[in-house]
Amino acid sequence: AHFRCLLAGIPDVPLCPTLPAGSIPFTLRDSGAVALFLPSKEQTEKIAAVKSSLPALQHVIVFDDDAATDGSIRLAALEAKGAATMTPGAAAEYRAAALAITPDQIATIIYTSGTTGEPKGAMLSHGNIASNVSAALDILPLGSDDSSLSFLPLSHILERMFDYLMFAAGISIAYVETMDTIAQNMKEIRPTIVVAVPRIYEKIHARITDTAINAGGAKRAIFLWARAVGERWADVTLAGKKPGLLLGLEHGIADKLVFSKVRAAVGGRLRFFVSGAAPLAPEINRFFFAAGLKILEGYGLTETSPVIAVNTPKRLTIGTVGEPIPGIEVKIAADGEILTRGPHVMKGYFNRPEATAEAIDAEGWFYTGDIGTLEDGLLRITDRKKDVIVTAGGKNIAPQPTENPVKTEQYGGRAGGHGVERGRDRVPGGVGHRRVLEDALGDVLPAQGGPDLGGLLHLEAAVLRDDHRPGVGEFLAQLGDRLAFGLGGHVALLSFDTRPACAAGARSVRSDGPCDVPWRPSSGRSTPSRRSAAHPKVEEHRSASAC
Repeated sequence: AHFRCLLAGIPDVPLCPTLPAGSIPFTLRDSGAVALFLPSKEQTEKIAAVKSSLPALQHVIVFDDDAATDGSIRLAALEAKGAATMTPGAAAEYRAAALAITPDQIATIIYTSGTTGEPKGAMLSHGNIASNVSAALDILPLGSDDSSLSFLPLSHILERMFDYLMFAAGISIAYVETMDTIAQNMKEIRPTIVVAVPRIYEKIHARITDTAINAGGAKRAIFLWARAVGERWADVTLAGKKPGLLLGLEHGIADKLVFSKVRAAVGGRLRFFVSGAAPLAPEINRFFFAAGLKILEGYGLTETSPVIAVNTPKRLTIGTVGEPIPGIEVKIAADGEILTRGPHVMKGYFNRPEATAEAIDAEGWFYTGDIGTLEDGLLRITDRKKDVIVTAGGKNIAPQPTENPVKTEQYGGRAGGHGVERGRDRVPGGVGHRRVLEDALGDVLPAQGGPDLGGLLHLEAAVLRDDHRPGVGEFLAQLGDRLAFGLGGHVALLSFDTRPACAAGARSVRSDGPCDVPWRPSSGRSTPSRRSAAHPKVEEHRSASAC
C-alpha cells in the first residue's frame, strides 16, 4: 500500500501499530486521510471504536479476511478490481504518472511523537528521503551479496529510509515474524546488516549478561573475566593503538570462550549493526565491539528524513554519532543546540505554519532541540534541550549522564530524570516519594536534604517491592551512591524500572500490575519512538522532561 501511494503521488500517513485507539483520531483528522489500510482484526477493532468521529474517512481496506467489517473493503477485492481495469494503455499512463512525480512533491506525512503537546505531521518530500538514501550509499559499504533483517515498524522513518537504501543497493530484506522471534530469525537469516533502536541492543546485552551471571560458578567467572578483557582491548583498539602481546592473547582466549558465541547468536555473518532514534550507551557499544560486532551509531530526526550524522566502519568513534552525512550542513548554536540545513530537512509541519517557522528559520536552519558539540568533525549529543532541568538555584542539569548508566546495570531498566517543586509530597503521574522510599528502599536514599538540593530525590515506577533476587539490594544501594555523585544533589527526580523477575510473579509498586510491562506508547510513559512522554505541567514545575 505504501509503495502504491508513492507511485501514485499520494502522500501517506503511517500509524504506529501500538498506538491506543484514543490516539488515532487526532492523526487521521489532522491529516485529512480519506482511506485507511489495516493489517489485522486488532487494528480494525481500534478504528471501529472511533470511526464515528472521522467524517473524512471514506474507505477502509483490510488485509485479512477475518478483519472485514461492514463498509470495509478486502485488499484482495481491491486488487482484483484494479487488475480488471489494467489495460496496456492504462499501465502506460500509470507508469508515466509515476515518472512525472518531482522531488519536491510530498511523499509522506509522519506525525512526531508529541512529547510536549499534540503530534505534528512532518512533511517529507521524495527529494528529502532520496537525498538521505544517496548520502548513505556514499558512506556505507554495501553490496548485493549482503542481506538484512528488519524488525522496526515501517511507521518509523529510520526503517523506511533503511528499506529504500537496501532496495537501492540491491540487498534483500527479511522481516521478522514477531518481536519475540528476533533471536530465532537472526540465526535463520544470518544477516550481514541490521538496523535497530538502542533498546534492542540493550536487551541482547542484558540477556547475554543475565544468562552468564545466573549460571554461576565457572561460567560466571569466565564471562566477567572476558568482559573485563574486552573492555581493555576495545579501549586500546578504539584509541588507534595496537593491543600488546599479553592483551592480544587474552582477547583471543576471551573471543574463543565467550565472544564467538555472541557472534553466533546473531547469525555469525554480521558485518555491522546500525543504531539510531535514541542514545546508545557507550558501555554496550564497547561490549559489542569487543565481541567483533560494530554498531554504527547515528543521529537524526523524523524532520530530517532522518539521518544527520552516522559512524562508519572506517571511522567508528564510540560516544559520538559520527560525521555529518555528505551534502548537508551542521552547526552548533550559541546555546549549544544542534542546527542543520540541507536537502534532508522537511518541507514543514502539515497545517502548522507557526510551528514550522519556529523549527526552521529564514535561512533554512532546522533547530533539532538537541544539545551537542562538534569535535574533530564528529558530532556528539550531550542532551535534549528540553530535558535540561533548571533547579530552584538556577543551575542547569542534564539528566542523561546519570540516566544512561542505570539502564546498563544488570537490574536496571528504563530511567528518566525530572524536575519537581521542592516540598511537594506528590509529583505528576507519580506516587508519594516518602512512601516509595520507605516501603521499597528503606534507608538507601534520603528523601530530601543535602547541600544545594534543588528539589526532592524521588524514585518512582516499577521498583519491585518483593524482589528478593540476589543482587537487587546491592544494585539499589549502588544506584543511590551513583545518584548522589552523578547528580551532585541537584536533580529532583529519577524514575526507573528494574528488570523484572516475572517468573516469580513480581508486581510493580507503582501500579500493582505485572512488572514486565515496558514503557509502551499505550502506557503514556513513552512515545512511539520510545522517548519519554511528558507529564502534565504543575505550578512552578521547571522541567520539560518526564517519563
